[in-house]
Amino acid sequence: MRIKLRIVRLIAVCLFAIAISSPVLANVDPLSAIKGKVVTSDGSPAAYVSVQVKEKNRGTMTNEKGEFVFRKLPAGRYTVQVYLIGYKMSSQEVEVNEDQITTVEIQLEATNAQLRKW
Repeated sequence: MRIKLRIVRLIAVCLFAIAISSPVLANVDPLSAIKGKVVTSDGSPAAYVSVQVKEKNRGTMTNEKGEFVFRKLPAGRYTVQVYLIGYKMSSQEVEVNEDQITTVEIQLEATNAQLRKW
């Protein structure tokens, strides 16, 4: 009889733990991301360039290799915008799938004023 009571208590505790943890597990951050590289018109990496996900109002800068990453994005369509003085603002539409990394490469184009300098 005592063994049956212990088993019932154990099952009740397990069910209670599952019920409490379910809402917590539902709020897990997404694993989706946008990973990319920004290059100039000659294919060179564009270091320390401003990159923004327009719809999320999130920004970052490229590293010395022209690379950037936006992590923890929900699935959906986003516009990645790139800004660098002397170059035209570039943007690219990106489709992010759930729990996947989307890779993009964005090429900067020099402005007319920048081209006249050369």
